[in-house]
Amino acid sequence: MDEDIEILDIFNEKKEAKVEPEKVMTRQEKHNDNKPKKKKVKVKAIQTLFCIISGLFLLGCVVFYGLRFIKYYRIYNPKIDSSSGVLLAKDIVGKSEFATEEDDGLFSSSGSYIYKGNVDNNYLKYNNMLWRIVRINVDNSLDIILDDYISVLPWNGKVSTFKESEIYEYLNKDFLNNLDKDMLVTTSFCEDKIDDLTKITCEKQDSDSYVKLLDVA
Repeated sequence: MDEDIEILDIFNEKKEAKVEPEKVMTRQEKHNDNKPKKKKVKVKAIQTLFCIISGLFLLGCVVFYGLRFIKYYRIYNPKIDSSSGVLLAKDIVGKSEFATEEDDGLFSSSGSYIYKGNVDNNYLKYNNMLWRIVRINVDNSLDIILDDYISVLPWNGKVSTFKESEIYEYLNKDFLNNLDKDMLVTTSFCEDKIDDLTKITCEKQDSDSYVKLLDVA
């Protein structure tokens, strides 16, 4: 029975591996194979050029609108020069004709200049409010007063000095906080108690405040 069994040799080690012949590409096939690569290179070049142009355009916009912003910011927010008040004072004094005792206008008084009477050339706009120039001091600073009243404020009958009054509290805190202090200098006022207006003294002074009331004389 063993002689009737046929064994199949599936794994023939002597068989040689079949080698596929190398495929030879024709000239047309090579041409067709190169076409996509050229397209890819062309698209990449266009994308690079587009990115460069877009970058230059954005840079130009930033520079253009940045310069316009700086220009208009300087126009509407001018740099405040601490010497502006000095120049204004000198300009007023240099161009004004001083009044005599019979006239109204600008009077010279011991190195300072005072507006007296019915005058219409002492207006000043500051902090979007209309003021009137009262005095040009020796140091070229200006004493100015609002052309209109702020409010009706009580003095506070429990105190007798200006620095303790509610008016002083409002002027040198609430009102002062609404002003641009870059152009302001401290002023001085007398704290003497006057019983007789014909005998006005000024032995005690305050020089730390920015806002005060009009002097008695």
